[in-house]
Amino acid sequence: MSLSLQTDERSSIGEVIRLLRKEKRISQLALAREARVARSTIVRIERGVFKSISTETLNDIARAFGLDPKVLLLKAESVGESLTLRGHVSQAAFVLDYPDQGFRILSLIPRKKEFFFGKIEIEPERTIPTHTLPHPEQVCLNVIEGEILLTREGKSFRLKAGDYLAFSGTGEYELQNTQLVKPVCAFLVTHPSFVAF
Repeated sequence: MSLSLQTDERSSIGEVIRLLRKEKRISQLALAREARVARSTIVRIERGVFKSISTETLNDIARAFGLDPKVLLLKAESVGESLTLRGHVSQAAFVLDYPDQGFRILSLIPRKKEFFFGKIEIEPERTIPTHTLPHPEQVCLNVIEGEILLTREGKSFRLKAGDYLAFSGTGEYELQNTQLVKPVCAFLVTHPSFVAF
């Protein structure tokens, strides 16, 4: 039985195998012997040459590392995702709209539990109250356009385009666009994601 993998997943498996091998200081030949496969198989997997890899081969390689094959696939999936997320700030994966409060949050990547990466747009002369804002463990705000007044724990921070502030999101904080005409826009990164799954 053959496990069919897409190009990015295939190269991710190869990358994970190569990294594990280097971490354990095992040569390709030693890994091949332990997994009972040809050295050329290990070389081709690491280079991402195969269009498909049999589950038996994957099981043998995982066993040679002392891992469950599922762990190997999960490691490959996380490497593949980190290497293949690509987009443009004008394209949103999904939007959280708050028209009554005068702001919206656009995610630039698909939903992930580990983190959120997107942007927040605030209409002119609007203040976003603390109860409407995300409250994950960590928040990083990087102003792209305009100016944001961020108030947190009784302190105010005026952030202009290019400025960023990283802080714990577990406390109270609010964001304000003090401009009369223009909306303000900032990148928003949180860890973990605040979006419900």
